Amino acid sequence: MPHLRVILDRFEHDRAVFLTQEGQQLVWHKDDLPEDIQEGQTYYIHFATSEQNTPPSIQQTPITPKKSPTSKPTTEPVKRTPLSQEEKKQRLLARALLEEILNGTDATPTTTIQS
Repeated sequence: MPHLRVILDRFEHDRAVFLTQEGQQLVWHKDDLPEDIQEGQTYYIHFATSEQNTPPSIQQTPITPKKSPTSKPTTEPVKRTPLSQEEKKQRLLARALLEEILNGTDATPTTTIQS
């Protein structure tokens, strides 16, 4: 069964933000996830399609580390490097543009980045 390995990076309001090994973000509504998931934990997301032409369903299971004398748990939190001022500005502009596309609102960023 195809699967994707992800780390639960953080919660934002009612959403969970997962990171793939390639650095892509997956945003999931918290109500659709198990209650006991935790930030910094590694999970597999399994993809399966139904025989009845329904959308793909997704299950999550925590990774069980392989047993070896020198193995360490893979539950370390993701280390994030601070963003530069330019990266902060780019993210702010990208968020404003997405809000305009999705919500039909003005794309002018409302937050300013202090130097």
